[in-house]
Amino acid sequence: MITATVTDTRGLMSSLLLSDDFDHWNLFEVEVKMDCDFKIDGSINKNFYNAQEFEELNNTDYVNWARVRKMVFEIIKGKKSPLSLKIIISVPYELMLQLFSKNGVDQDSISNAYLNISFKAGEASVTTGYSYKTFTMNKDGEAVFDEYVRGILDNYIEND
Repeated sequence: MITATVTDTRGLMSSLLLSDDFDHWNLFEVEVKMDCDFKIDGSINKNFYNAQEFEELNNTDYVNWARVRKMVFEIIKGKKSPLSLKIIISVPYELMLQLFSKNGVDQDSISNAYLNISFKAGEASVTTGYSYKTFTMNKDGEAVFDEYVRGILDNYIEND
């Protein structure tokens, strides 16, 4: 598990909100506290789509970050920083399987791998998290995902 302080908040926020660096990741949740609170649940409302439209979304349960990135940026841009901001995104399942396969990790161990980005009181931090299909003592999947995330965030977080 990674728990790190962000040393380049502006750079990370730019990568997250102004570029397509994370667009293929899935959005679980965004919470923004400003003059009022905003919360975006990334769960797809399946009843909104007909069968063909939902199939075109690859039958996923969550929207891609790309679909809400600009909306989140519009909410937080302005002269004052939000009181707090929390973004939880997940690596696409297919990419997680590729990472595991490439590194010889049991593909059935982790069902989701998350990146949590938090901003509060002028401080930003990132943590990784995981959900498992079954109980396991094997943490190889976590190590592979953490290495992948460190590669992406290396320029933005403090190194151990």
